[in-house]
Amino acid sequence: MRAALRELPDDQRTLIVLGFFNDLTHVELARRTGIPLGTVPARPNDPAQLKQRVLRAAQAARAPVSAAAEFIDYAPGIRRAVTPGAGVTLVRWIFEAPLCGDVPPEVHAFSQSGVVLEGSFSLCYGDGSQQRCNRSDAYTIPAGTVHGAHFHERTALFDVYSPNHAEFEALYRRQTERRATTQD
Repeated sequence: MRAALRELPDDQRTLIVLGFFNDLTHVELARRTGIPLGTVPARPNDPAQLKQRVLRAAQAARAPVSAAAEFIDYAPGIRRAVTPGAGVTLVRWIFEAPLCGDVPPEVHAFSQSGVVLEGSFSLCYGDGSQQRCNRSDAYTIPAGTVHGAHFHERTALFDVYSPNHAEFEALYRRQTERRATTQD
């Protein structure tokens, strides 16, 4: 586990050490690290859960990121590249505003965390609140949270779904296979 912790980026390692080992609350983590409260990841409650999260994050950090050639149309104005991982699904998204429109409210059984690589967007939650995310901002959406999105400009995101988003993985696999057969 120590080796896996060492492989994590400093900010992730800090959150885990402060949150789990020092038993800080989300509010205390946000205050101490200076990151917005809504972006503090959920803290695992037991050592086995923590170990799994750390190992998955370390594997995801080592996983190759999909090349631009692997981006496939998902919907009008939306392209994505999907990389299955051990217990996680990595997705690179490109949203071409205004063509992509808004992502309507949805809820799923996966936790979704991500970072804005380019552009900006607003997460729109079921309770009416919004969270604006700009370049380099990170966000976390707990499983079971109603959320949608509004894109202010061309936006690129890198999302991690945990556990695996098997539906995204299967659809992407079918699309890439179909594209390969049409190019032959």
